[in-house]
Amino acid sequence: LSDAEALSQASLTLLRLAFLLNNELSRPEEAQQKLNDVIRNDREFEVPKCQELQGDIYLKLDEQKNLDRAIVQYKLSAEGDPKNFNLMFKLGRCFDRKREYSESVVYFGKALKIDPKSATVAFKLGWA
Repeated sequence: LSDAEALSQASLTLLRLAFLLNNELSRPEEAQQKLNDVIRNDREFEVPKCQELQGDIYLKLDEQKNLDRAIVQYKLSAEGDPKNFNLMFKLGRCFDRKREYSESVVYFGKALKIDPKSATVAFKLGWA
């Protein structure tokens, strides 16, 4: 493997570990450390995925300031992936938690346009 390929594989491994720590083991602080390692070592690696995971970590921490940080990361990730259902849904959830319902409706609406059969989004919008 070339140095670039080895770095990319190491970054992917760390990103997967950060995902597992945050989403499966509910250890967002440790996930943050692993994500920081990815960003520090390989600044170009899967930037939208790193931004989305950063948003997930902030959402897991679930403090008001972290909701704002999650929104920033999800919006940055969505710039590179505007048809990503999960990002639109997560943005809707963040705004819902902040009680900014008009914004949550906007993002739940975008998610519903991407997946019109989503019962979860329809429920969030009160259409179920």
